[in-house]
Amino acid sequence: MDSTERNYHLANPYLFWVCYWLIWLFLLSSFQPFGNAVLAASVNVAAQGVIAFATIRFLIPHYLEKRKYLAYAALVAILILLLAVLYMKLTEPGLQLLTGKREIRFPRAFQFGRMYFFLFVVHIVSTAYKFASDRFYALQRQSELHRKQLETELQVLKNQINPHFLFNTLNNVYTLAYLKDDNAAPMIMKLSELLRYTLYDCQADRVKLEKEVGFCTTLLRCKSLNRMFIKRVFCLKPPACSPTISSRRCSC
Repeated sequence: MDSTERNYHLANPYLFWVCYWLIWLFLLSSFQPFGNAVLAASVNVAAQGVIAFATIRFLIPHYLEKRKYLAYAALVAILILLLAVLYMKLTEPGLQLLTGKREIRFPRAFQFGRMYFFLFVVHIVSTAYKFASDRFYALQRQSELHRKQLETELQVLKNQINPHFLFNTLNNVYTLAYLKDDNAAPMIMKLSELLRYTLYDCQADRVKLEKEVGFCTTLLRCKSLNRMFIKRVFCLKPPACSPTISSRRCSC
């Protein structure tokens, strides 16, 4: 993964998690002491962050994308299990802090299952985000490569305006003018348009598409002169008398 893709996946991650933590803090502080709300929100968001980061950065690239499905499933189950146990230990007794009423006791198995399922949902969302972002990045990269390819091809066409091409085109236009061909004047105008575009128009940061298309069309029209065969018909009148060759015998 290059730096561009890394920056794409981690666009404003810290801002996202801070805002997410504030949302949890706001929800929990509305029905329990602020200190307990800070602890519960911090542990909850930290567990979700670990799941999301491990899924996006480690589990999918090193296991799922390499088709190590059994190892991937085992690591996901173990990671969620450890985080759920850690959450239960830190929150005393787990999701009971979400109620703010210590006299309400949920069965610990229910609390653990609920937390495990919640972390598994976070893992699923992180996986979906990873695949969606990778797909979007691949489409962007493909579009960028296609654009660069078009720019390269156009640059190759522009580079055809070299002295050799210019001299050949001038010679062809001169031939048309010498033969009094009707295409001589339009070809001179097209050659002028090529030079104007190459020297002035294409130096701008942005060029209209119609100018690019016009440049390519004019360039191909000028290059087609090299493949034109000019047929000239010479009419010869028969001579008035046929030449004769006389042979004389020399006597010594």
